[in-house]
Amino acid sequence: MNLPEKTAVALASILSAALLLLAGCSFAGADLSKSADYQRFEQSHFGFFSARRSYPFVEELGVHWERPHPGPFIWGEIEKDPGTYDWSTVDKYVTDAQNNGVLLVATIWPYANWDEQQCHGKLPDMRRLFSILGDYRAKPCDTEAYKRFVKALVERYDGNSTASMPGLKYPIKYWEVINEPEMGGSGTFFKGDPQTSDYLEVLQTTHDVIKATDPQAKILNGGIASLFPLERPFWETVLGGPGAGDVDILTIHSITLGTDLQLPSLNALMNQLALDQPVWVTEIQYARSKRFPLPGQAPGQPAPAGGEEEEVPETVNTAPAADYGDAVTLASSLSNLTQDEWSEVLVHSFVEAFGRGASKLFYIGLDNATPTEETSLLVSCQVKAGASRNDPFDPAACQRQKPFYAYKTLVDKIDYFDSVQKLGEGQFRFSIGGRSVYVLWGSLPLPGEIKGKVRVTDIYGQESEAQAENLSLTDSPVYVEISG
Repeated sequence: MNLPEKTAVALASILSAALLLLAGCSFAGADLSKSADYQRFEQSHFGFFSARRSYPFVEELGVHWERPHPGPFIWGEIEKDPGTYDWSTVDKYVTDAQNNGVLLVATIWPYANWDEQQCHGKLPDMRRLFSILGDYRAKPCDTEAYKRFVKALVERYDGNSTASMPGLKYPIKYWEVINEPEMGGSGTFFKGDPQTSDYLEVLQTTHDVIKATDPQAKILNGGIASLFPLERPFWETVLGGPGAGDVDILTIHSITLGTDLQLPSLNALMNQLALDQPVWVTEIQYARSKRFPLPGQAPGQPAPAGGEEEEVPETVNTAPAADYGDAVTLASSLSNLTQDEWSEVLVHSFVEAFGRGASKLFYIGLDNATPTEETSLLVSCQVKAGASRNDPFDPAACQRQKPFYAYKTLVDKIDYFDSVQKLGEGQFRFSIGGRSVYVLWGSLPLPGEIKGKVRVTDIYGQESEAQAENLSLTDSPVYVEISG
C-alpha cells in the first residue's frame, strides 16, 4: 500500500536530515586514524609551532603538523564552571586545522582557577600571551575533577568514540603534558612543591587517563627547555625513574641554542638513562632577539611600542651566563646573515638533526608578519592596522623570502623518508620509498656510490642534470638523485 503523499514527504525530510547529520559526525565505532590522509600525514617529519595565522603557507609548503602554543587545551578555559564543558574554542581550532590538512600536537594545561585556588597561592602574572593559563599553574587540587576533564577531552577528539566532536576528520592522538615544566622564574609554566615530584604526579595521572580512554594515544613530556646544569637534574629524575614509562615520545626545544638543536645533549641523556623513545624537536628558533635575554640574564625587556611579545619561553634567571657554556656564543653568532646564509643554516640544521635521530622538527618561524632573524624567516606580510595576532595573514599581502623556498625544497625532497644515514661530514643519504636522495655540502668528494648521470637540485629547487664526476660541492646544500 502506498503511503499518503504528506507522510512520504515527511519521512523523506527526516531521512535527508539524518543523512546530513551523519555526514557531519564521526560514526560510532569508526576509527578516523585509519583514514588514508591521516596515516600519510602522520608519517610526515615536518611541523610548525603556532602556525594558525599562516595555514595557506603551511599547505603550500606541504607541511601537515602543528603544535599550538599555548593552544586551546586549557582545563579552566574549557571547564570554566565545575562540571560544565564549553568546547567551542577548541572545536574551532581543530576545525580550522583539519580544513587545512593539519594534524595537532595538543598541550594539556591542568589549570583551572576555580580548582587551584582551593590549595595553591597565586603566582606572578604571566606575560600577556600566556595569561590565559591562569593565576596558579600548579598541580590540580581536585585530582578526580581533573581526571574527568582529561577523559572528556580525549573522548571528544580521539576519533574513535561516540562522544567525538561533530565533523571531526583528523583525530588528536598526540598529547603533551604541560610545557617546559623544569623552568623557574616569575613566568614559570608550572610551579611544583617540589617541582620534580609534582610534575611526575601530573604526568602519571594524565598518562593513565589518556591511555585508558584511547589506548592508541601517545604521550609527550612537556618539552625540555634546556639540558644545562641547572635543568638537567630535573630531567634525569623524571626520565630516569617511573616517568620514563609515562612518555612515548621525547620532546625538546632549541630556542637560540645553536644549530644542533640540543640533540647531542639529549642523545647523551638518553644513552645515560637507556631511553629509546622517538625524539621530536617541537620548538626551533635560531637567533635571539635583543628584546629577550641570553641564558642567565634577567628577563623583562619590553616589546617595542605597538608590537607583540614573542611566544618564547622564560629563561632561567638564577644562574650566571657562564653556567650555560657555549649558549651565549651560539645565540649571538647567528645574526646579521643574508637570506642565502639563513637558507643554508635551515637546511644544514634540519638535515643534521634528522641524522642525529630526530623524527619530527617544528620550526617556530611562520606565524610572524615580519621576517626577523629571531622569529620568522619565511614570509613578510603587510598586516592591516588594528589587526589582532589571531587574524590570518592574507597571502596576497605577503612576500615569500628565500628561506621559504629553501624550506619548501627540503620538504619536497626528503619528507616521508624511511631512514637517514650520515655518510660523512655534510653528506647524508635519505631512503624514501625504495629510492635514495642525497643531501650534500662541504669539501669532501662525492660518496663513491654516486656514479654516472645524476639529477641535482639546488637549495631553492632548481633542477639540472650532470655527470657525477663533474659535480663539485660547496657550502650550499644540493640534493642529488641517481638517474635511471
